[in-house]
Amino acid sequence: MYEVNLWIRLHENVYDGDSGGQYAKATAIAERVAAWTDPTLAADVRILNGTFTLTLTCHANRRRAHETELIDDLLAEVIRLLPASYGLIYERDDETTEHPGHNAFRVTVLARGKLSIREDPFLSPAYPTIEDPYADLPGEL
Repeated sequence: MYEVNLWIRLHENVYDGDSGGQYAKATAIAERVAAWTDPTLAADVRILNGTFTLTLTCHANRRRAHETELIDDLLAEVIRLLPASYGLIYERDDETTEHPGHNAFRVTVLARGKLSIREDPFLSPAYPTIEDPYADLPGEL
């Protein structure tokens, strides 16, 4: 299973709420994700109290280039158009052998136009040892 949960506050400028182009740029992002037809991805941009928020959920049987490229391209567009945006991307791939492993979420933080990977203190490990103490033991007990 490959899972991504993302929320991003779309913001053009850290000092002013709208420098004049924020509405058009956020609308461009909204139109982009509204055109997606993939059954493994759902995304939208909502305006709540004058604030634009992008949310995205991906649930696929496995990590594929198709989903990751769509998400990566979307993030690049957000950073380019709305550089003061901020948010979190939670990602879990149960087949990965890379850090942080298949039993954990990888957290990417978007802040001031930069993406950085962080350790997840909240949802990882996905299957805590205290809840499944025999999961790593071979054979039956």
